[in-house]
Formats: sequence, C-alpha cells, structure tokens
Amino acid sequence: MFEYQTVNFCESSSGTDQPAWAADTDVGLLDENLMQMGIVWRFKKKNGLDYSEDFRVYEQKLANETARVGGKKVLDMAGGNQSNTGIYVPEGSWS
Repeated sequence: MFEYQTVNFCESSSGTDQPAWAADTDVGLLDENLMQMGIVWRFKKKNGLDYSEDFRVYEQKLANETARVGGKKVLDMAGGNQSNTGIYVPEGSWS
C-alpha cells in the first residue's frame, strides 16, 4: 500500500480526478463535510466574523480523520544515495 500527494481534490462524474470544480455533478475526493467545515470558518474569518468555534470543531474533526486514516512516512522518489549512517546524501555533480 502507498499514498501520494496530488492537487486533485475532486473528480468528475466519470471518475476523472480534477484540481477544480467544473460541474455540479463533481464530487470531492476528501470528506465533503470536512471540506465544508473548512470553507465556513475561512469565509467567516475573511469577512471579520467570529469563527473561533467553527475553527475549533474543524480542527478537531481534521485531527480525528487524520488519526483514523493514519499518516505515512514520506518516500523520496527522486533517487539519491543513503549512507549506512542513515543520512540521506542526494546525488550531485561534486567530486
């Protein structure tokens, strides 16, 4: 099993990942309730409204979802060498 990062946060009704909403039939790849909660507190903050409770609830749900899914170690796919000391030494043109 592996995970990767992408800029695509929604997909079309045909299942194609997209970096932006394009139609009413598009669906989010992330929990849409969590996305809505994030949008609400950001909207309130931008418009000078009290967003503290919305932000607190959003942060709590985000932490719960992150813990449920679990974070994975970042794997560098760019290559390079790793010494036996565990220190990553990137490939380069030095002598």
